[in-house]
Parts: sequence; C-alpha cells; structure tokens
Amino acid sequence: MILYSEAIVFDPHDYSFSHRDNSLMNSNLFAQAIQYHDQEIELDPKSTLALFNRGNAFLKQNHLEQAVRDFTQAIALDASQVEAFNNRGIALIKYHQLAQAIGDLNRSEEHTSELQSRQYLLQNQLENSINDFSQAIALYATVPDVLVNRGIAFMKLNRLDRAIDDFNQAIELFSESIEAFINRGFAHLNKNQLDRAIDDFNQAIAINGNDGRGWLGRGMARARHQEYLQQAKRDFARAQYLLSEQISSNPPNAWLRLHNAQAHRCLALLSPAGIRAALLDQASSELVQAQVLNPAFLETSIERGLVRVLSGFIDHSWENFEVVTASIPQRTCLSAESFVLPLADCRRRL
Repeated sequence: MILYSEAIVFDPHDYSFSHRDNSLMNSNLFAQAIQYHDQEIELDPKSTLALFNRGNAFLKQNHLEQAVRDFTQAIALDASQVEAFNNRGIALIKYHQLAQAIGDLNRSEEHTSELQSRQYLLQNQLENSINDFSQAIALYATVPDVLVNRGIAFMKLNRLDRAIDDFNQAIELFSESIEAFINRGFAHLNKNQLDRAIDDFNQAIAINGNDGRGWLGRGMARARHQEYLQQAKRDFARAQYLLSEQISSNPPNAWLRLHNAQAHRCLALLSPAGIRAALLDQASSELVQAQVLNPAFLETSIERGLVRVLSGFIDHSWENFEVVTASIPQRTCLSAESFVLPLADCRRRL
C-alpha cells in the first residue's frame, strides 16, 4: 500500500506571489464564490485572477473538470502563473482518483483493450500532473510545496526514488517543511527503510508535535520492528488523540479522517480483543465520513478493506481490495494479498 499525505493546494491567501482577498473562500462558501467569480469573468473574460480563484473554488468542491478548465485558461493568458500550474497538477491527481472510482462501476463490462486504454489514460493524468508541477518549479524554483506535490505524484506512480529526490530538495529549501518530512517518511516506509522513516517522522514531530500524522507514521514504522511494538502502540494512541483534535478544528477534511481511521485500525491491531472492536468501529465511522466528503477517495476503499479484515469480515474485505487492484493492477504494492499477510504476520508476533 503506497502511503502518502495530502497534496498542498495554493489558496488565494498563500505565498507572497498569491495574495488575494477572497472572504468567501476563507469561509468555505465555495458555491457563492463561484457565482461571484462568474460575474467577474463576465465583466472581464481575460481576468487570470478571477479564473484562478474560480478554479480554486471548483477544486475545493471536487468539480475537477471545471477546475482544470479554469486553470488551463488562466495559464493560456499568463504562462508565468506558478500557482495555476500547481493547482492544475493537484486537480489532475484528484481527477485520476475520480476516474478510477467511476470506472469501477462498469469494469466487468470492459474488454481487455478498453481496460488497457483506460489504464493508459489514468497514468497519463498523473504524468500530466508531474509536468505541471515541473513547469511550476521551472518558473519559481524556491517554493518547497511544489516539490512536495510532485513527489506525491511520483509516489502514486510508485516511483519512490524520484519522490524522495523531490522531498530532499524541498527540505533543502525549507528545513521546517513538515509535509516534506512526513511524505519522505512514508516513501521510506513504502521502501521498508524503517530507520530512515522513523528519523523523518521524528523530524516531523519535532517541527509540530501536535500534528498526528507524524506520530501515525512513526507508529507504522515502529510496528514493523518486533522489538518496537509497545512504542508503536503509544504512537498510535497519541496519533488518534491528535488527529481527533485536528478534525474538530477542520471537520470537512477527508484526509484527516482517513489518517484517524488508520490510527484507530493500527491501535486495534495491537490491543486486546475487548478494546479492538470499539477501535475498529471508530475507524469505520471515520471512513464513512471520509467517503461522504470525497466519494472518489480510493484510499478509503483500501482502509475499509483492512478494517474489515481485522473485524473478521474477510469475504467483504475483498470487495474493497478488488476496487483497488482492478483500478491499478500494474502496481503490485496495491495487491490485496499485501494487505492481509503483513497484518496476519503482525498478529502472530503478538
């Protein structure tokens, strides 16, 4: 399972090159923001600022085709817009996930040639996102978040060494980049480089000890060391507490809910049977919320399958894993067996 954290969207208030007054976006009133920018664009169809801001509002609502269209028009008018390239790259990553989810509904009716063509298109969307991030880096090479985003796109293509290179460069530019350390930690974890992963998560915790993702990642790395299981359990408990606190401050964040479900599931794996069921119920609840917030969230299907395995619903878990393996059969790291065997092995250690 490829683990990573969320890509970084450039909002109107982010960075010195992107100061924009947009109180509707800051208040999460995205539909109203779209209407406002519709009026701006009607008055001035060549306003790159209005096109970018409307694209951002569409992106926040997961209206991805509209977002890509607006960012593309903004870039056509001004090819120096770093933030437009960055956010179009993120929209393409999200569109890749959405296309996978939609395709799963009628996959059984696809012929092999159609399936191969669709897989090519899905991968091409990620390649296009990488191209956008690369263009943004060429225009403005000192923004670490763009490097982090390109690294995440490389991770989704299982190009872990390329991803690590980008995270390294981001950290060189900004040594306090928690996103770079967390995602590099997950990249090392995916490569089973556990000591390096633990070092990166330690750095993330040192930068911001209230971000539950660093504790979650360190717990995952420690759990693969048989001698570190108790430390891992403490990390998962801390991650669960902190992520719940972060969610209370930002309820509509599907990624935080996914990470909180992972923390509950991992803690359940290391807990007695009497506690395990309650933790898995909490994980399931978080995943339901994450799915509501982002129906195209492929990672939610992966996690639901894992929770169902631990809950004893093995037959039902394959439904979730088949969604993933059918979407990305060339990525063996996402095979269903890779989810079940490490869990069973860890349970034997207990």
